[in-house]
Amino acid sequence: MDFSIPENPIILREWPVLLQPWWGGWYGYYPAMEDAVAVAAKTEKLYWWGYGSDNDSTVLAGDYLLLRGMAENYELTFGSETPWQGVALLDLTGVNPIYLVGLGYEEVIRLETSDGLIYVTTKKQTGNDAESRSICAYYLHAFNPATREMADPINVPGIFLSRIPATDIFLFEDYQYINNWETTTVLRSVEIKKKAASLLDSATLDTGYWNVIAEGNYVWYGGQQYDYGDNTGETEGGDAAVSVSTDAVPYYDNQYIIGFRRIDEDGLFAADSKLILGNIWGNLLGVKNNHAYITVES
Repeated sequence: MDFSIPENPIILREWPVLLQPWWGGWYGYYPAMEDAVAVAAKTEKLYWWGYGSDNDSTVLAGDYLLLRGMAENYELTFGSETPWQGVALLDLTGVNPIYLVGLGYEEVIRLETSDGLIYVTTKKQTGNDAESRSICAYYLHAFNPATREMADPINVPGIFLSRIPATDIFLFEDYQYINNWETTTVLRSVEIKKKAASLLDSATLDTGYWNVIAEGNYVWYGGQQYDYGDNTGETEGGDAAVSVSTDAVPYYDNQYIIGFRRIDEDGLFAADSKLILGNIWGNLLGVKNNHAYITVES
């Protein structure tokens, strides 16, 4: 589309794609709880199931547009299982034809892009703990849309957010149980070299429901903060036996908060910075040039 004249956009080109759009998928009420890099794996509790998705069905990687969906046949397939979903790759320069890639993995969690590559986070269930909570592992796959090559999977401690430019530091979003069925969001910085991931640092957000977006060496979060009460849980150092106290408010107060954590050159998280916007409903839409964009509903 040419939007030179906003009130009169012009269609420059259309691509017919043999792909059913991706609207979401079945998911557990709580996301996966795990720490693949640490010695002991964490756990997940599968509550009731719902239908939806927390990630976009379109990704722009350099000159390629990725469309997530379902097709009857794929030109390429990665993974050991029969794919029930995949992606269509469109070369926006018009040089190469559209091609379909099947994702034959147990569960595809998220698709993101960085440095012209498409990063696919997948999840495998690996059993149950003594309390019958599911144990899982995350894997990161890097796909090059220009060469049509998928790198070997790497076991990682969470869902891929971004790669800090010109470094080997990757950022992840993780979810951990802190007490019984209560959960918390944990940010991870990881160094990936020689096809292996090494955990550099972790930062635990206050208890709440957060939308997390990374840009450069910053991780932004927005959402409602609430209080479970007297908790024990994972701290920044990963000690699950240390009590955690926060200034969280009861969930029904709907205190919307926007905040960020900066990551230094060693991959360590700096102090938390946040702003309480008040008793509103909001949504963190995106981050650009250290500016966060949110919608607010009064």
